[in-house]
Amino acid sequence: MRKILGLLCASIIALTSIGASAETIKPKAQSSETIELGTRYTVHSNILGEDREILVRLPEGYEESDKRYPVVYLTDGGSHFSYTTLMASVLEEEGRMPHSIFVGIVNADTRGRDLLTHKDNFRRYIQDEVFSFINGNFRTSDIRTIYGGSMGGVFVLEILADHRDMFANYITASAGPRGALIKKFENHFAANVEFDQTVYFTMTERGEEGASGFNGANNLAALFEEKAPKSLKWRYDFIGGEVHMTTPIPTLYTGLSHAFRDYQAPTFNSSEDFESAGGMQVLEALFSNRANKYGGDPEVPEQVRSRLGRLYFEENNREKAFAILEENARLNPDNIGAYETLGSIYYYADRPENAIEAFKKGRALADAQGVPNMIEFFERGIRYSENKLAQ
Repeated sequence: MRKILGLLCASIIALTSIGASAETIKPKAQSSETIELGTRYTVHSNILGEDREILVRLPEGYEESDKRYPVVYLTDGGSHFSYTTLMASVLEEEGRMPHSIFVGIVNADTRGRDLLTHKDNFRRYIQDEVFSFINGNFRTSDIRTIYGGSMGGVFVLEILADHRDMFANYITASAGPRGALIKKFENHFAANVEFDQTVYFTMTERGEEGASGFNGANNLAALFEEKAPKSLKWRYDFIGGEVHMTTPIPTLYTGLSHAFRDYQAPTFNSSEDFESAGGMQVLEALFSNRANKYGGDPEVPEQVRSRLGRLYFEENNREKAFAILEENARLNPDNIGAYETLGSIYYYADRPENAIEAFKKGRALADAQGVPNMIEFFERGIRYSENKLAQ
C-alpha cells in the first residue's frame, strides 16, 4: 500500500522589492502540510489474470465510527479520483450527500480492453472482485453508485441496461449511447421492467462531442421522457461551453447531488411552502427515513430548525419564530449554532434580556468546546445586548 496524491497547502509571503535595482525575494512558505486523499491498493484479479490498482478514500470520521457507508465507484479512477474526493467533501459537509467511501478503479493502460473489447470481463471483475475487496475490508452499506465518462459512460449505461441491480445510482458524462443500447432500454420499458435507480447524464456541444454521441444522448433523454417508468429517477443536462474532457467535473458534482436527493434537507422559500408541504411532521418523517436508509441521527437537524425560525422571523411572524428556535435550543442543548441563532433573533426583535440569556449559554458552550471565534461572537452579542437594554 502506498499513500497517494498529496496536495501542498501553503501560505505564501508577499514579494518585496527595494528601488529599481533591488533583487526580487523569492516567496517562502510559512507552513506546509501534506493532505492525504486516499490509499492505493494493489490486488490480484483472477478474472483479468493480472494485478490491478484500486484507490480508496474513506470519509471523515470513519475511524471513530461504527457506521456502514455508501460506496461511490469511479471508472478511469486514476483520472477522476483526486478532484472527485475533494468535491465530495464539500457535498458531505453541506448535507448534499451522505459521508461515503470513494473507490477509483484504475484502468489507464487497459482502458480500451476494459471498457470496450472485454467489457464483460471488466464488469465481472468489478462485481465479483472489487466489491468483494471493498466489502471485506471496509464498513459498506448496500448503496452503490457508479460514474463513467465517455467510453466509460457508455459502459455504465450498459450495466444499467443489463445488470441494473449492481448499483443504485448511475452517473455519466459525455456518453453517447448507440442505437442498440437505446433499443435495450426501449424493450425494457415496453415489457414494464421495473427500474428504481437514479440516473444522471450530460452532454456538451455537438461540435465537441461529435454528432453520433450528441444525438445518442439526446435520443436516450427523449426515450426516457416518453417511456421510462416513474420509478426511474433520471435527469439529463446539456452543459454548454465545455469540451469533452471537462464535462466530468460539473457532471460528478451535480450527479452526486442528484443521486442523493433523498438525503438532502428540503428548502422552503416561504412559511406557506413549508406548511403546505406538511410542516414539521413531514420533516420528521423525512429524517427518520433518511436515518433508516443511510444511518445517522433520525432527528431534524439543528440547522434545519434554525433556517425555519429565521424564515418565520423574516416574514414577521415573530412568535412562531421564537417557538421554533426555543424548541431548537431545548432539543439541541449542546449545539452552539442553536444559541447563535436564538440570541441573534432575540437581539433583532428588541428583546435584549432574552438575547443576553441565549448568548451567555452559547458562550459557555463555546468555551467548553474550545471554539475561540464563537466565544468572541457571543461576548460581542452580550455586550451589544446589554447596551441595548441600557438605552
